[in-house]
Amino acid sequence: QPSQVTVTFNTASAFVSQAGGVLTLAAGAPGGTTQTATYSICQTPANTLCSGTVNVTITVPNVVNAVADAATLSPGGTLNLLANDNLNGTPPLSSQVTVTFNTGSAFLSQSGGVLTLAAGTPAGTTQSATYSICQSPANTLCSGPVNVTITVPGAITAVADAATLNPGATLNLLANDSLNGAVPLSAQVTVTFNTASAFLSQTGGVLTLAAGAPAGSTQTATYSICQSPANTTCSATVNVTITVQGTINAVADIATLSPGGTLNLLANDMLNGAVPLSSQVTITFMSSSENVTQVGGLLTLSAAAQPGTTHMGTYSICQAPANTLCSGQANFNITVPSTILAVADTATITPGSTLNLLANDSLNGGSPSSVQVTVTFNTASAFLSQTGGLLTLAAGTPGGSTQAATYSICVAPANTTCSSTVGVTITAPITAVANPDGPRILTRGIGAGIGLNLNDTLNGVLVPPGAVNVQYTLNDNTAVFTLTASGYLQLVDDMFAAPGIYTLSYTFCEAGVATNCSSTTATINVQAP
Repeated sequence: QPSQVTVTFNTASAFVSQAGGVLTLAAGAPGGTTQTATYSICQTPANTLCSGTVNVTITVPNVVNAVADAATLSPGGTLNLLANDNLNGTPPLSSQVTVTFNTGSAFLSQSGGVLTLAAGTPAGTTQSATYSICQSPANTLCSGPVNVTITVPGAITAVADAATLNPGATLNLLANDSLNGAVPLSAQVTVTFNTASAFLSQTGGVLTLAAGAPAGSTQTATYSICQSPANTTCSATVNVTITVQGTINAVADIATLSPGGTLNLLANDMLNGAVPLSSQVTITFMSSSENVTQVGGLLTLSAAAQPGTTHMGTYSICQAPANTLCSGQANFNITVPSTILAVADTATITPGSTLNLLANDSLNGGSPSSVQVTVTFNTASAFLSQTGGLLTLAAGTPGGSTQAATYSICVAPANTTCSSTVGVTITAPITAVANPDGPRILTRGIGAGIGLNLNDTLNGVLVPPGAVNVQYTLNDNTAVFTLTASGYLQLVDDMFAAPGIYTLSYTFCEAGVATNCSSTTATINVQAP
Protein backbone atom coordinates (compact mmCIF):
# COMPACT_ATOMS: atom_id res chain seq x y z
CA GLN A 1 0.00 0.00 0.00
CA PRO A 2 1.25 3.53 -0.66
CA SER A 3 1.16 4.17 3.01
CA GLN A 4 3.63 1.33 3.69
CA VAL A 5 6.42 2.60 1.53
CA THR A 6 8.33 5.67 0.63
CA VAL A 7 8.83 6.12 -3.10
CA THR A 8 12.03 7.71 -4.37
CA PHE A 9 11.29 8.95 -7.94
CA ASN A 10 13.74 10.45 -10.40
CA THR A 11 13.18 11.60 -14.04
CA ALA A 12 14.62 14.03 -16.52
CA SER A 13 11.26 14.26 -18.27
CA ALA A 14 9.16 17.30 -17.82
CA PHE A 15 6.10 15.29 -18.68
CA VAL A 16 6.11 12.62 -15.90
CA SER A 17 5.56 13.12 -12.23
CA GLN A 18 4.80 10.83 -9.23
CA ALA A 19 2.88 11.10 -6.05
CA GLY A 20 2.20 8.20 -3.60
CA GLY A 21 3.49 5.76 -6.13
CA VAL A 22 1.17 7.06 -8.88
CA LEU A 23 2.93 8.30 -12.04
CA THR A 24 1.20 10.95 -14.10
CA LEU A 25 1.96 11.70 -17.78
CA ALA A 26 1.39 15.37 -18.41
CA ALA A 27 -1.30 16.38 -20.85
CA GLY A 28 1.21 18.04 -23.12
CA ALA A 29 3.44 15.08 -23.54
CA PRO A 30 4.31 14.79 -27.22
CA GLY A 31 2.66 11.89 -28.94
CA GLY A 32 4.98 9.16 -30.13
CA THR A 33 7.63 10.01 -27.52
CA THR A 34 9.13 7.87 -24.73
CA GLN A 35 9.38 9.33 -21.26
CA THR A 36 11.69 7.64 -18.72
CA ALA A 37 12.21 7.69 -14.97
CA THR A 38 13.61 5.55 -12.06
CA TYR A 39 12.26 4.85 -8.64
CA SER A 40 12.90 2.72 -5.48
CA ILE A 41 10.78 2.01 -2.43
CA CYS A 42 11.66 1.69 1.30
CA GLN A 43 9.48 0.27 4.10
CA THR A 44 8.11 2.96 6.27
CA PRO A 45 8.40 4.32 8.63
CA ALA A 46 12.01 3.20 9.29
CA ASN A 47 12.93 3.31 5.59
CA THR A 48 15.76 0.94 6.32
CA LEU A 49 14.45 -1.83 4.25
CA CYS A 50 14.73 -0.66 0.66
CA SER A 51 14.48 -2.10 -2.80
CA GLY A 52 16.86 -1.53 -5.58
CA THR A 53 16.30 1.28 -8.13
CA VAL A 54 14.25 0.28 -11.15
CA ASN A 55 13.44 1.94 -14.49
CA VAL A 56 10.10 3.34 -15.66
CA THR A 57 9.54 3.61 -19.44
CA ILE A 58 6.38 5.46 -20.64
CA THR A 59 5.48 5.46 -24.36
CA VAL A 60 3.18 8.36 -25.44
CA PRO A 61 0.80 7.18 -28.16
CA ASN A 62 1.05 8.97 -31.62
CA VAL A 63 -1.53 11.77 -32.28
CA VAL A 64 -2.62 12.59 -35.87
CA ASN A 65 -5.17 15.29 -36.84
CA ALA A 66 -6.18 16.55 -40.25
CA VAL A 67 -7.77 20.04 -40.16
CA ALA A 68 -10.26 21.29 -42.79
CA ASP A 69 -8.91 23.86 -45.25
CA ALA A 70 -10.74 26.86 -46.75
CA ALA A 71 -8.69 29.16 -48.95
CA THR A 72 -8.84 31.54 -51.89
CA LEU A 73 -6.46 30.63 -54.68
CA SER A 74 -5.79 32.09 -58.07
CA PRO A 75 -5.67 29.60 -60.93
CA GLY A 76 -2.26 27.87 -60.91
CA GLY A 77 -1.81 28.47 -57.17
CA THR A 78 -0.99 25.83 -54.51
CA LEU A 79 -1.96 25.11 -50.90
CA ASN A 80 -0.10 22.92 -48.35
CA LEU A 81 -2.91 20.90 -46.86
CA LEU A 82 -0.60 19.61 -44.08
CA ALA A 83 0.35 23.07 -42.84
CA ASN A 84 -2.53 23.22 -40.36
CA ASP A 85 -2.57 19.46 -39.60
CA ASN A 86 -0.98 17.84 -36.55
CA LEU A 87 1.15 14.78 -36.06
CA ASN A 88 2.22 14.38 -32.49
CA GLY A 89 1.90 18.12 -31.95
CA THR A 90 3.59 19.45 -35.06
CA PRO A 91 2.63 19.79 -38.71
CA PRO A 92 3.57 16.53 -40.37
CA LEU A 93 6.08 16.31 -43.13
CA SER A 94 4.90 14.73 -46.34
CA SER A 95 7.26 11.83 -45.58
CA GLN A 96 5.54 11.21 -42.25
CA VAL A 97 1.99 10.75 -43.53
CA THR A 98 0.08 9.17 -46.33
CA VAL A 99 -2.52 11.54 -47.82
CA THR A 100 -5.74 10.12 -49.21
CA PHE A 101 -7.31 12.81 -51.49
CA ASN A 102 -10.76 12.78 -53.12
CA THR A 103 -12.46 15.40 -55.31
CA GLY A 104 -15.08 15.72 -58.00
CA SER A 105 -13.33 18.79 -59.36
CA ALA A 106 -11.33 18.54 -62.55
CA PHE A 107 -9.35 21.58 -61.41
CA LEU A 108 -7.92 20.18 -58.13
CA SER A 109 -4.99 17.82 -57.71
CA GLN A 110 -2.71 16.85 -54.77
CA SER A 111 0.76 15.47 -54.37
CA GLY A 112 2.64 15.06 -51.06
CA GLY A 113 0.02 17.06 -49.27
CA VAL A 114 0.32 20.02 -51.65
CA LEU A 115 -2.97 20.90 -53.43
CA THR A 116 -2.75 22.56 -56.86
CA LEU A 117 -5.52 24.63 -58.50
CA ALA A 118 -5.36 24.20 -62.28
CA ALA A 119 -4.49 27.24 -64.41
CA GLY A 120 -7.76 27.12 -66.34
CA THR A 121 -10.04 27.16 -63.33
CA PRO A 122 -13.03 29.47 -63.94
CA ALA A 123 -12.78 32.67 -61.94
CA GLY A 124 -15.34 33.14 -59.22
CA THR A 125 -15.97 29.42 -58.78
CA THR A 126 -15.64 27.22 -55.69
CA GLN A 127 -13.76 23.89 -55.94
CA SER A 128 -14.22 21.20 -53.23
CA ALA A 129 -12.37 18.06 -52.05
CA THR A 130 -11.76 15.87 -48.99
CA TYR A 131 -8.61 14.29 -47.62
CA SER A 132 -7.37 12.21 -44.71
CA ILE A 133 -3.85 11.50 -43.34
CA CYS A 134 -2.37 8.38 -41.82
CA GLN A 135 0.94 8.08 -39.99
CA SER A 136 3.30 6.25 -42.30
CA PRO A 137 4.58 3.73 -42.86
CA ALA A 138 2.11 1.71 -40.80
CA ASN A 139 -0.84 3.86 -41.85
CA THR A 140 -2.82 2.56 -38.91
CA LEU A 141 -3.09 5.87 -37.08
CA CYS A 142 -5.31 8.08 -39.29
CA SER A 143 -7.39 11.27 -39.26
CA GLY A 144 -10.10 12.46 -41.53
CA PRO A 145 -11.53 12.82 -44.01
CA VAL A 146 -11.85 16.59 -43.72
CA ASN A 147 -13.12 19.14 -46.27
CA VAL A 148 -11.12 21.35 -48.55
CA THR A 149 -12.90 24.43 -49.99
CA ILE A 150 -11.04 26.48 -52.58
CA THR A 151 -12.53 29.77 -53.80
CA VAL A 152 -11.23 31.08 -57.11
CA PRO A 153 -11.16 34.92 -57.03
CA GLY A 154 -13.59 36.66 -59.33
CA ALA A 155 -12.05 38.19 -62.45
CA ILE A 156 -13.58 41.66 -62.65
CA THR A 157 -12.92 44.34 -65.25
CA ALA A 158 -14.58 47.70 -65.81
CA VAL A 159 -14.10 48.96 -69.36
CA ALA A 160 -14.09 52.67 -70.19
CA ASP A 161 -17.21 53.94 -71.94
CA ALA A 162 -17.42 56.61 -74.65
CA ALA A 163 -20.83 57.23 -76.19
CA THR A 164 -22.99 59.84 -77.86
CA LEU A 165 -26.39 60.22 -76.23
CA ASN A 166 -29.43 62.37 -76.67
CA PRO A 167 -30.49 64.30 -73.55
CA GLY A 168 -32.70 62.06 -71.41
CA ALA A 169 -31.16 58.84 -72.75
CA THR A 170 -29.39 56.13 -70.75
CA LEU A 171 -26.28 53.93 -71.08
CA ASN A 172 -25.63 50.57 -69.35
CA LEU A 173 -22.10 51.02 -68.04
CA LEU A 174 -21.88 47.30 -67.21
CA ALA A 175 -22.62 46.15 -70.76
CA ASN A 176 -18.96 46.04 -71.74
CA ASP A 177 -17.63 45.07 -68.30
CA SER A 178 -16.69 41.57 -67.20
CA LEU A 179 -17.18 39.49 -64.05
CA ASN A 180 -15.74 36.02 -64.25
CA GLY A 181 -15.89 36.15 -68.03
CA ALA A 182 -19.47 37.37 -68.32
CA VAL A 183 -21.29 40.71 -68.28
CA PRO A 184 -22.16 41.39 -64.65
CA LEU A 185 -25.70 41.95 -63.48
CA SER A 186 -26.35 45.00 -61.36
CA ALA A 187 -27.08 42.64 -58.44
CA GLN A 188 -23.60 41.10 -58.73
CA VAL A 189 -21.56 44.26 -58.40
CA THR A 190 -21.37 47.48 -56.46
CA VAL A 191 -20.75 50.51 -58.67
CA THR A 192 -18.71 53.43 -57.35
CA PHE A 193 -19.53 56.42 -59.56
CA ASN A 194 -18.00 59.91 -59.51
CA THR A 195 -18.68 62.94 -61.69
CA ALA A 196 -18.48 66.72 -61.54
CA SER A 197 -21.21 66.95 -64.18
CA ALA A 198 -24.64 68.13 -63.11
CA PHE A 199 -26.09 66.25 -66.07
CA LEU A 200 -24.90 62.70 -65.28
CA SER A 201 -26.31 60.27 -62.72
CA GLN A 202 -26.07 56.50 -62.18
CA THR A 203 -28.18 53.82 -60.57
CA GLY A 204 -27.46 50.10 -60.73
CA GLY A 205 -24.88 50.59 -63.43
CA VAL A 206 -27.25 52.53 -65.67
CA LEU A 207 -26.03 56.04 -66.49
CA THR A 208 -28.62 58.72 -67.27
CA LEU A 209 -27.93 61.90 -69.23
CA ALA A 210 -30.23 64.64 -67.94
CA ALA A 211 -32.82 66.09 -70.30
CA GLY A 212 -31.28 69.55 -70.07
CA ALA A 213 -27.75 68.55 -71.06
CA PRO A 214 -26.43 71.11 -73.57
CA ALA A 215 -26.32 69.72 -77.08
CA GLY A 216 -22.81 69.26 -78.39
CA SER A 217 -21.25 69.29 -74.92
CA THR A 218 -19.07 66.55 -73.38
CA GLN A 219 -19.89 65.17 -69.91
CA THR A 220 -17.34 63.05 -68.05
CA ALA A 221 -17.32 60.68 -65.08
CA THR A 222 -15.37 57.75 -63.59
CA TYR A 223 -16.52 54.48 -62.07
CA SER A 224 -15.29 51.16 -60.71
CA ILE A 225 -17.08 47.91 -59.87
CA CYS A 226 -16.60 45.49 -56.96
CA GLN A 227 -17.98 41.97 -56.69
CA SER A 228 -20.80 42.09 -54.17
CA PRO A 229 -21.60 41.49 -51.43
CA ALA A 230 -18.03 41.29 -50.12
CA ASN A 231 -16.82 44.16 -52.33
CA THR A 232 -13.25 42.99 -51.90
CA THR A 233 -12.64 42.08 -55.51
CA CYS A 234 -12.73 45.32 -57.47
CA SER A 235 -11.88 46.63 -60.88
CA ALA A 236 -9.70 49.59 -61.64
CA THR A 237 -11.36 52.98 -62.01
CA VAL A 238 -12.21 53.79 -65.64
CA ASN A 239 -13.46 56.86 -67.50
CA VAL A 240 -16.86 57.60 -68.94
CA THR A 241 -17.06 60.18 -71.74
CA ILE A 242 -20.53 61.16 -72.92
CA THR A 243 -20.95 63.40 -75.92
CA VAL A 244 -24.35 65.03 -75.98
CA GLN A 245 -25.91 64.54 -79.40
CA GLY A 246 -25.65 67.77 -81.36
CA THR A 247 -28.67 69.42 -82.96
CA ILE A 248 -28.27 70.95 -86.39
CA ASN A 249 -30.81 72.67 -88.59
CA ALA A 250 -30.54 74.51 -91.88
CA VAL A 251 -33.40 76.99 -92.36
CA ALA A 252 -34.71 78.05 -95.77
CA ASP A 253 -33.68 81.50 -96.95
CA ILE A 254 -35.82 83.94 -98.95
CA ALA A 255 -34.15 87.23 -99.77
CA THR A 256 -34.04 90.08 -102.21
CA LEU A 257 -30.52 90.94 -103.33
CA SER A 258 -29.17 93.50 -105.73
CA PRO A 259 -26.61 92.23 -108.23
CA GLY A 260 -23.27 91.81 -106.48
CA GLY A 261 -24.95 91.47 -103.08
CA THR A 262 -24.32 88.73 -100.50
CA LEU A 263 -26.38 86.70 -98.04
CA ASN A 264 -25.13 84.72 -95.02
CA LEU A 265 -27.00 81.42 -95.38
CA LEU A 266 -25.91 80.38 -91.85
CA ALA A 267 -27.40 83.43 -90.14
CA ASN A 268 -30.73 81.70 -89.44
CA ASP A 269 -29.35 78.17 -89.07
CA MET A 270 -28.68 76.41 -85.78
CA LEU A 271 -25.93 74.18 -84.38
CA ASN A 272 -26.43 73.08 -80.79
CA GLY A 273 -28.69 76.04 -80.13
CA ALA A 274 -26.50 78.73 -81.66
CA VAL A 275 -25.81 80.17 -85.10
CA PRO A 276 -22.91 78.11 -86.53
CA LEU A 277 -19.64 79.63 -87.60
CA SER A 278 -18.42 78.70 -91.05
CA SER A 279 -15.54 76.81 -89.40
CA GLN A 280 -18.00 74.62 -87.51
CA VAL A 281 -19.90 73.24 -90.48
CA THR A 282 -19.39 71.80 -93.93
CA ILE A 283 -21.82 73.18 -96.51
CA THR A 284 -23.21 71.23 -99.43
CA PHE A 285 -24.52 73.76 -101.97
CA MET A 286 -26.47 73.16 -105.18
CA SER A 287 -27.99 75.59 -107.67
CA SER A 288 -28.78 75.52 -111.37
CA SER A 289 -28.22 79.28 -111.53
CA GLU A 290 -24.87 80.47 -112.80
CA ASN A 291 -25.44 83.74 -110.97
CA VAL A 292 -25.16 82.42 -107.40
CA THR A 293 -22.03 81.07 -105.70
CA GLN A 294 -21.22 80.18 -102.09
CA VAL A 295 -18.07 80.14 -99.98
CA GLY A 296 -18.12 79.51 -96.23
CA GLY A 297 -21.88 79.91 -96.05
CA LEU A 298 -21.79 83.31 -97.76
CA LEU A 299 -23.91 83.36 -100.92
CA THR A 300 -22.94 85.90 -103.57
CA LEU A 301 -25.23 87.10 -106.35
CA SER A 302 -23.34 87.84 -109.54
CA ALA A 303 -23.14 91.43 -110.71
CA ALA A 304 -24.52 90.17 -114.03
CA ALA A 305 -27.78 88.93 -112.49
CA GLN A 306 -30.68 90.48 -114.37
CA PRO A 307 -33.23 92.65 -112.57
CA GLY A 308 -36.50 90.92 -111.77
CA THR A 309 -35.02 87.41 -111.98
CA THR A 310 -35.21 84.68 -109.32
CA HIS A 311 -32.33 82.36 -108.43
CA MET A 312 -32.97 79.19 -106.47
CA GLY A 313 -31.06 76.27 -105.01
CA THR A 314 -30.60 74.06 -101.96
CA TYR A 315 -27.99 73.59 -99.27
CA SER A 316 -27.39 71.47 -96.18
CA ILE A 317 -24.90 71.71 -93.33
CA CYS A 318 -22.95 69.03 -91.43
CA GLN A 319 -21.06 69.50 -88.19
CA ALA A 320 -17.35 69.58 -89.00
CA PRO A 321 -14.97 67.84 -88.99
CA ALA A 322 -16.77 64.50 -88.63
CA ASN A 323 -19.64 65.53 -90.93
CA THR A 324 -21.83 62.80 -89.47
CA LEU A 325 -24.39 65.12 -87.89
CA CYS A 326 -26.18 66.79 -90.79
CA SER A 327 -29.25 68.90 -91.38
CA GLY A 328 -31.85 68.26 -94.02
CA GLN A 329 -31.78 70.17 -97.28
CA ALA A 330 -33.03 73.74 -97.10
CA ASN A 331 -34.13 75.87 -100.04
CA PHE A 332 -32.93 79.34 -100.87
CA ASN A 333 -34.80 81.76 -103.12
CA ILE A 334 -33.03 84.94 -104.20
CA THR A 335 -35.01 87.62 -105.98
CA VAL A 336 -33.20 90.36 -107.87
CA PRO A 337 -35.14 93.61 -107.42
CA SER A 338 -37.01 94.78 -110.48
CA THR A 339 -36.14 98.13 -112.06
CA ILE A 340 -39.33 99.96 -112.80
CA LEU A 341 -39.84 103.37 -114.37
CA ALA A 342 -42.98 105.24 -115.28
CA VAL A 343 -42.40 108.00 -117.86
CA ALA A 344 -44.63 111.08 -118.06
CA ASP A 345 -47.01 111.16 -121.05
CA THR A 346 -47.98 114.21 -123.09
CA ALA A 347 -50.23 113.60 -126.07
CA THR A 348 -52.92 115.09 -128.24
CA ILE A 349 -55.66 112.56 -128.94
CA THR A 350 -59.07 112.71 -130.40
CA PRO A 351 -61.96 112.37 -127.96
CA GLY A 352 -63.04 108.75 -127.82
CA SER A 353 -59.55 107.42 -128.54
CA THR A 354 -56.99 105.82 -126.22
CA LEU A 355 -53.35 106.07 -125.19
CA ASN A 356 -51.19 103.21 -123.80
CA LEU A 357 -49.56 104.79 -120.78
CA LEU A 358 -47.18 101.79 -120.41
CA ALA A 359 -45.72 102.09 -123.89
CA ASN A 360 -42.89 104.37 -122.82
CA ASP A 361 -42.49 102.86 -119.34
CA SER A 362 -39.84 100.32 -118.35
CA LEU A 363 -39.82 97.11 -116.28
CA ASN A 364 -36.45 95.38 -116.05
CA GLY A 365 -35.38 97.00 -119.30
CA GLY A 366 -38.51 96.29 -121.32
CA SER A 367 -41.99 97.70 -121.69
CA PRO A 368 -44.28 96.17 -119.09
CA SER A 369 -47.50 94.42 -120.02
CA SER A 370 -50.68 95.16 -118.15
CA VAL A 371 -50.44 91.81 -116.30
CA GLN A 372 -46.95 92.62 -115.02
CA VAL A 373 -47.84 95.83 -113.28
CA THR A 374 -50.52 97.41 -111.18
CA VAL A 375 -51.40 100.95 -112.29
CA THR A 376 -52.42 103.56 -109.73
CA PHE A 377 -54.24 106.31 -111.64
CA ASN A 378 -55.53 109.63 -110.32
CA THR A 379 -57.31 112.47 -112.14
CA ALA A 380 -59.77 115.25 -111.48
CA SER A 381 -60.90 115.15 -115.11
CA ALA A 382 -64.29 113.76 -115.93
CA PHE A 383 -63.01 112.97 -119.41
CA LEU A 384 -60.14 110.63 -118.52
CA SER A 385 -60.32 107.00 -117.43
CA GLN A 386 -57.80 104.15 -117.30
CA THR A 387 -57.92 100.36 -117.36
CA GLY A 388 -54.86 98.11 -117.51
CA GLY A 389 -52.60 101.02 -118.37
CA LEU A 390 -54.82 102.10 -121.31
CA LEU A 391 -56.03 105.68 -120.94
CA THR A 392 -59.28 106.69 -122.67
CA LEU A 393 -60.27 110.26 -123.56
CA ALA A 394 -64.04 110.50 -123.38
CA ALA A 395 -65.95 111.21 -126.58
CA GLY A 396 -67.38 114.49 -125.30
CA THR A 397 -64.08 116.06 -124.38
CA PRO A 398 -64.01 119.71 -125.39
CA GLY A 399 -61.75 120.37 -128.34
CA GLY A 400 -58.56 122.18 -127.54
CA SER A 401 -58.89 121.37 -123.84
CA THR A 402 -56.11 119.85 -121.73
CA GLN A 403 -56.90 116.99 -119.37
CA ALA A 404 -54.42 116.10 -116.63
CA ALA A 405 -53.79 112.99 -114.51
CA THR A 406 -51.03 111.21 -112.62
CA TYR A 407 -50.11 107.54 -112.35
CA SER A 408 -47.52 105.16 -110.98
CA ILE A 409 -46.82 101.50 -111.63
CA CYS A 410 -45.83 98.66 -109.25
CA VAL A 411 -44.54 95.20 -110.07
CA ALA A 412 -47.46 92.80 -109.71
CA PRO A 413 -48.56 90.86 -107.77
CA ALA A 414 -46.50 91.94 -104.75
CA ASN A 415 -46.80 95.63 -105.57
CA THR A 416 -43.81 96.42 -103.39
CA THR A 417 -41.50 97.66 -106.12
CA CYS A 418 -43.01 100.82 -107.54
CA SER A 419 -42.13 103.71 -109.78
CA SER A 420 -42.48 107.31 -108.82
CA THR A 421 -45.68 109.11 -109.72
CA VAL A 422 -45.58 110.89 -113.10
CA GLY A 423 -47.91 113.26 -114.91
CA VAL A 424 -50.18 112.71 -117.90
CA THR A 425 -51.16 115.67 -120.08
CA ILE A 426 -53.77 115.01 -122.76
CA THR A 427 -54.82 117.70 -125.22
CA ALA A 428 -58.00 117.35 -127.26
CA PRO A 429 -57.54 118.70 -130.85
CA ILE A 430 -59.16 122.01 -131.81
CA THR A 431 -62.08 121.17 -134.08
CA ALA A 432 -63.27 124.75 -134.78
CA VAL A 433 -61.60 125.78 -138.08
CA ALA A 434 -62.04 129.34 -139.41
CA ASN A 435 -61.03 129.65 -143.06
CA PRO A 436 -59.98 132.99 -144.62
CA ASP A 437 -62.66 134.90 -146.45
CA GLY A 438 -62.43 137.24 -149.44
CA PRO A 439 -62.31 139.29 -151.12
CA ARG A 440 -66.06 139.46 -150.49
CA ILE A 441 -68.33 142.24 -151.81
CA LEU A 442 -70.68 143.89 -149.37
CA THR A 443 -73.08 146.40 -151.03
CA ARG A 444 -74.48 149.09 -148.78
CA GLY A 445 -78.18 148.90 -148.12
CA ILE A 446 -80.61 148.39 -145.35
CA GLY A 447 -79.84 145.11 -143.61
CA ALA A 448 -77.01 144.32 -146.00
CA GLY A 449 -74.52 141.66 -144.76
CA ILE A 450 -72.64 138.48 -145.63
CA GLY A 451 -71.99 135.20 -143.75
CA LEU A 452 -68.35 134.68 -142.77
CA ASN A 453 -69.21 131.18 -141.51
CA LEU A 454 -69.98 129.69 -144.87
CA ASN A 455 -66.52 128.18 -145.32
CA ASP A 456 -65.76 127.44 -141.62
CA THR A 457 -66.07 123.97 -140.07
CA LEU A 458 -66.80 122.63 -136.61
CA ASN A 459 -65.88 119.01 -135.93
CA GLY A 460 -65.28 118.64 -139.65
CA VAL A 461 -68.70 119.92 -140.69
CA LEU A 462 -69.49 123.26 -142.37
CA VAL A 463 -71.13 125.68 -140.00
CA PRO A 464 -74.71 126.14 -141.22
CA PRO A 465 -76.34 129.59 -141.34
CA GLY A 466 -77.90 130.49 -138.01
CA ALA A 467 -75.92 127.82 -136.11
CA VAL A 468 -76.31 128.13 -132.36
CA ASN A 469 -73.30 125.99 -131.34
CA VAL A 470 -70.80 128.59 -132.51
CA GLN A 471 -69.50 131.90 -131.24
CA TYR A 472 -68.03 134.46 -133.65
CA THR A 473 -66.13 137.47 -132.40
CA LEU A 474 -64.88 140.44 -134.48
CA ASN A 475 -61.33 141.35 -133.48
CA ASP A 476 -61.00 144.77 -135.30
CA ASN A 477 -62.82 147.32 -137.54
CA THR A 478 -65.66 147.29 -135.06
CA ALA A 479 -66.51 150.90 -135.99
CA VAL A 480 -67.39 149.75 -139.49
CA PHE A 481 -68.66 146.23 -139.01
CA THR A 482 -70.64 144.11 -136.58
CA LEU A 483 -70.54 140.34 -136.42
CA THR A 484 -73.29 138.16 -134.99
CA ALA A 485 -72.54 135.18 -132.85
CA SER A 486 -73.57 132.94 -135.74
CA GLY A 487 -71.01 134.59 -138.07
CA TYR A 488 -73.14 137.10 -140.03
CA LEU A 489 -71.15 140.29 -140.89
CA GLN A 490 -73.02 143.60 -141.28
CA LEU A 491 -72.17 147.31 -141.63
CA VAL A 492 -72.61 149.59 -138.65
CA ASP A 493 -73.89 152.28 -140.98
CA ASP A 494 -75.47 150.29 -143.71
CA MET A 495 -76.38 153.32 -145.75
CA PHE A 496 -73.37 155.59 -145.48
CA ALA A 497 -70.34 153.42 -144.79
CA ALA A 498 -67.35 154.58 -146.76
CA PRO A 499 -66.76 152.38 -149.77
CA GLY A 500 -63.41 150.59 -149.92
CA ILE A 501 -61.60 147.37 -149.21
CA TYR A 502 -61.33 146.41 -145.57
CA THR A 503 -59.28 143.62 -143.97
CA LEU A 504 -60.50 142.42 -140.63
CA SER A 505 -59.88 139.46 -138.33
CA TYR A 506 -62.35 137.37 -136.43
CA THR A 507 -62.37 134.38 -134.05
CA PHE A 508 -64.63 131.38 -134.40
CA CYS A 509 -65.21 129.21 -131.29
CA GLU A 510 -67.39 126.30 -130.38
CA ALA A 511 -70.08 127.83 -128.24
CA GLY A 512 -69.22 127.57 -124.55
CA VAL A 513 -65.83 126.03 -125.24
CA ALA A 514 -63.22 128.72 -124.95
CA THR A 515 -60.47 126.33 -125.91
CA ASN A 516 -61.95 125.19 -129.22
CA CYS A 517 -61.36 128.33 -131.27
CA SER A 518 -59.80 129.43 -134.53
CA SER A 519 -58.97 132.91 -135.85
CA THR A 520 -58.64 134.06 -139.44
CA THR A 521 -59.03 137.13 -141.67
CA ALA A 522 -61.64 138.33 -144.08
CA THR A 523 -61.24 140.84 -146.94
CA ILE A 524 -64.39 142.86 -147.47
CA ASN A 525 -65.03 145.18 -150.47
CA VAL A 526 -67.68 147.71 -149.37
CA GLN A 527 -69.43 149.22 -152.38
CA ALA A 528 -72.08 151.82 -152.90
CA PRO A 529 -75.32 150.61 -154.43
